Amino acid sequence: MKNLLYKEFAQSKSMLKIGVALSVLVLLVSLKLHSIAALDSMLCVLALSMIARNMGDDEKSGWEKYSRALPNTAFQRMGAKYVFSILIMLMISAVMFLATLLGNIKAITLGETEFVLNAFKKTATSEIFRLSLIFGSLSLVFLISCIFKGQVRALLVAVPIAPALLITYLMSSWLMPMSEIDVVYKSVESISKPKHLIMLGISAILFLAATYLLCVILETKSGREKLKAVKAFAAVLTVAALAVSGATVYALKKDGAFERREYSYTEEYEQSIKEKEEEWERQNELSRADMMKYVEAFCGETMSDQKTEYIKERLTENGFGDRIAQDDVMYSTDYPLAIGIHTYGNSENPEYPNMLNVWANVSATEIITDSNPVDLANQIAGMFTEGLSEEKMIEYMKMYNLCPDAVHENLDNGKPYKTYHIDYIIEENIPLYNVRASVQLSIDVMDGEIWTTRVYLEEDDVNPQTK
Repeated sequence: MKNLLYKEFAQSKSMLKIGVALSVLVLLVSLKLHSIAALDSMLCVLALSMIARNMGDDEKSGWEKYSRALPNTAFQRMGAKYVFSILIMLMISAVMFLATLLGNIKAITLGETEFVLNAFKKTATSEIFRLSLIFGSLSLVFLISCIFKGQVRALLVAVPIAPALLITYLMSSWLMPMSEIDVVYKSVESISKPKHLIMLGISAILFLAATYLLCVILETKSGREKLKAVKAFAAVLTVAALAVSGATVYALKKDGAFERREYSYTEEYEQSIKEKEEEWERQNELSRADMMKYVEAFCGETMSDQKTEYIKERLTENGFGDRIAQDDVMYSTDYPLAIGIHTYGNSENPEYPNMLNVWANVSATEIITDSNPVDLANQIAGMFTEGLSEEKMIEYMKMYNLCPDAVHENLDNGKPYKTYHIDYIIEENIPLYNVRASVQLSIDVMDGEIWTTRVYLEEDDVNPQTK
């Protein structure tokens, strides 16, 4: 049988080279993309074409007749074809598992273990389902090849292969980790259940075994009277395969695999996006409220020249004692507002902080105007002039609903000052010229009044200009 198996591989030498090249391409592409269902399907098409072509070449070259004259049994002749086909399909599955591993290397290095395990689970489900369907179709292909010859066989062989390829491509796409395809039926969830996958696998194995024996019977040209036990066993396996397949279909139907969803994946996805946007808006409003409360509470006051304990007392008195955060969670979205009191290890006065940071999860203020956005952006920025009191500055901020996303306190030659960082965007109400102005304001406040103001304005795609 070794020689017969070698013959199958030698006969497919050119297509095996193409398969190896395509497998390398799949692995390389997987380093950039998570889902490679199209290339995966190309490997399947190549493998099945290779198997079908070998059958056609055997008939044209006269190998089928010649092989019967060799000292090999029908079991060995058919066994070589079955083993060759099974090995090829298992190799494709191995390539896809490796591709999934390479495609998730970045996630592994980032510690996203749960994502990686989920990707492997979905890939395993996809491969088991695909192998079950492909092996089932191959069972019919081998049976057809033993019964029919010539052009009739060439046409009939495509009958079980085409739908199997289409279904496995669609199901593989739906089961891939990054898929966004609408799932109209509940079949994906149902097939993904271990019980149903096992039943599918058993059905495929039983069909392979049953058709193998049937093909052996058909290939045996003399001494068929000695195959009574084989015929009986083939009949038992065929009945078992049909029974398990029927039970599998019934189990899937009972589980609702063939029922249409009441909603599509797109609707579910859009609902998820809407909920996230609503949650972000809620967090944004909480952050804005907290930041403005802080700004008003400490208007005209700086604390970076005070002891850390005093700063904590003042924050607690104004209701911000629970907002003091460590560096590692300072910018976490879980905190609407976080306050960091930073003292560096080499500080000469460890009782005093080197910097006080207040950060809020605030988005840029959006302002709609009928006039020129750039003019209005400069007009608003021009209100924050040197010498303006901090109290007046806050009034102007409220006028346009501006809110800082960060307030830093530092020392300048031992003298404390605050820096407000404010972002706002201005767009035309009717964008005739599609004009949009984005502004970043950095305002330094010392002794209760504006010390310096820095304005960074960007219009459309123009590089930022410093005023």
